[in-house]
Amino acid sequence: MKKEVYKNLGRALSMLVLFCCVAIFGGCGSSGGTIGTSPTTFSGVVVGTDGNGIPNALVTLLTTGDSGRSDAIGHFSFTSEVAPGSQEILVQVGSFEATTILMGAPQDASEVKVRIEVDELHGIVTAVVVEELDPTGPVTAPQQTFVATMRTKQGKAIEGAVLSIPALGVRDSSGTSGVCTLHTTAAINDVSFMVTYRDASGRFMLHGIPADRNVLIKLAIKLTVEEGQIDPGTGKPKKILNIDIGQALVR
Repeated sequence: MKKEVYKNLGRALSMLVLFCCVAIFGGCGSSGGTIGTSPTTFSGVVVGTDGNGIPNALVTLLTTGDSGRSDAIGHFSFTSEVAPGSQEILVQVGSFEATTILMGAPQDASEVKVRIEVDELHGIVTAVVVEELDPTGPVTAPQQTFVATMRTKQGKAIEGAVLSIPALGVRDSSGTSGVCTLHTTAAINDVSFMVTYRDASGRFMLHGIPADRNVLIKLAIKLTVEEGQIDPGTGKPKKILNIDIGQALVR
């Protein structure tokens, strides 16, 4: 009798272990990064500032690593399972490479048509969603690109400063060269920026930015952090960030 009970108990435990293994491995198999996504075809054209198609340009979607290479007239196409929202794109043409943000792609679209303009002279690329791929047509949504060089009062490059446009949700952190780069197709004339560095933050405005064409704005920014009045909450001096815009070059 005892042998029969142990035998039945052993079978029950074996079935329980098997069920747990199926549940665990089944769950792992269905919890990949593509949940909620469906294949989207990115069809596009890569052109120069003269409007002519650029052949052999490699376009890579950085969120997934999927890519496509342009043909003799600049057209490319690839499929990717990507989540909705803005996408960061890397464009490589020979030794030139630059990234840009693609915004405005419709959600749940099976195909997204993209027009990419490469400006090697200024080191930028522009990517916009279009209805039709016309290699010689104008970019329908001008892009504003802001390149800011962060330095100390003594001229040393600042690493780890964050430049952002809070209203648009775009931000970038400076590397060892002190450079931050922001892209937007919002086409606004007045932009409010925020800078964060060493637990201190400050704001500044730029007015009269062209919104009817692609524009590159280079900023030379000097940052200094000072101690202010004592914060009653922490008992420590408040940090004040001074922002000096030394130069603003618009192209």
